[in-house]
Amino acid sequence: RLQGHNSFAIWFAGLSGSGKSTLASALEKRLYQRGLRTFILDGDNIRSGLNKDLDFSEESRRENIRRIGEVAKLMIDAGCIVLSAFISPFRQEREMVKSMVGEENYVEVFVNCPLEECEKRDVKGLYAKARAGEISNFTGISSPFEAPENPDVKVPTHQLSLEEGVERIIFENPVLLFSGGKDSIVLTHLARKAFWPAKIPFPLMHVDTGHNFPETMKFRDDLVKSLGVKLIVGSVQESIDTGRVREETGKNASRNALQTTTLLDTIEKHNIDAAMGGARRDEEKARAKERFFSHRDDFGQWDPKNQRPELWNQFNGKKHMGEHFR
Repeated sequence: RLQGHNSFAIWFAGLSGSGKSTLASALEKRLYQRGLRTFILDGDNIRSGLNKDLDFSEESRRENIRRIGEVAKLMIDAGCIVLSAFISPFRQEREMVKSMVGEENYVEVFVNCPLEECEKRDVKGLYAKARAGEISNFTGISSPFEAPENPDVKVPTHQLSLEEGVERIIFENPVLLFSGGKDSIVLTHLARKAFWPAKIPFPLMHVDTGHNFPETMKFRDDLVKSLGVKLIVGSVQESIDTGRVREETGKNASRNALQTTTLLDTIEKHNIDAAMGGARRDEEKARAKERFFSHRDDFGQWDPKNQRPELWNQFNGKKHMGEHFR
């Protein structure tokens, strides 16, 4: 409470050279800029002090992780967000740390990078020495790496920029909803300002009714091109053609209500877990009850009687597979 934010552990696991420490440092910088109290635990500050008596045998490596887990628990109790960047090759040890700090305080990030790419990045030549037999028990060569089966976040560092990797940890697959209206245009402008001079690190998503003015579509395409961002389009016409929804008839026929099915189908197709949108509360009575983080279950449903508390700047982003936030 004194720090004004929750405390927990973000546990980075991955092969040597996968980018764990680099990613953890970039995330810590982002969190620090938000005024959050953080601390990084990695080989540089652990192996040189607390664990300098340990070698790289399997037994010592297990003890290494156990001690780090104990330190992380103490720091969580002191109100810190702890970022731990270690190979953590064994599933049993990661589960041990989760048990130590509490499942609710443990976020597992699998820094997923192919072995051949890690070897290319190895400026110290450790992989070459391990292949030559000069280093024993080297993870990925002479010692196994048990990849996390169900991590909270997976970051393929060989496919993403550092900025995109950080964004994936905060939310794995976010999008910004864009319709070409004034609310979404303002939100896109704010996102551009927030990440300038870098590009917006997440796609824009448009649910296309098929009834837009040509000028609106041209503006959308020109904007996406100028920003250099990816555009995801969900088509109401495609939903009609495939039988997902039925076209309304009559003089007051509209496709507005049909957009919901197209939106949910597009969210599921692209595994989106956060859809950011701009709306005015005076437009619709229900919106006045919604929070900043509007939790949706795996059917896309919102329960107004079961919303999560939002105390000052504290938000609960925990979700199960298939759920998302808007």
